Amino acid sequence: MDVDYPSLLKAADTYEHVVTDSQVESLYLDCTGDFGHDRLAQAASSFVARWQDGGEELARANAGIATDVRQCVALYQFIDNAREGVFGALRGLFGGGG
Repeated sequence: MDVDYPSLLKAADTYEHVVTDSQVESLYLDCTGDFGHDRLAQAASSFVARWQDGGEELARANAGIATDVRQCVALYQFIDNAREGVFGALRGLFGGGG
């Protein structure tokens, strides 16, 4: 199996910057106005808190996915290097050219 390491690393960088570029703070809502009713104000406040928690969770998830992709690339590279070492040694032992 061939793995295109540069493309995977670029995808990880892109994914990580999706939320960074849009800035989680810009997703925040301002509901500080007068709602005219306490229960309506409480509902709006609760919605804003959940909305902001969701934006923060999105940023954490994106960073985690990007990190996981980079770890997969490192593992693929490690396995490829180990495979080449083993088969290179076998070729050397048995005189095979490829």
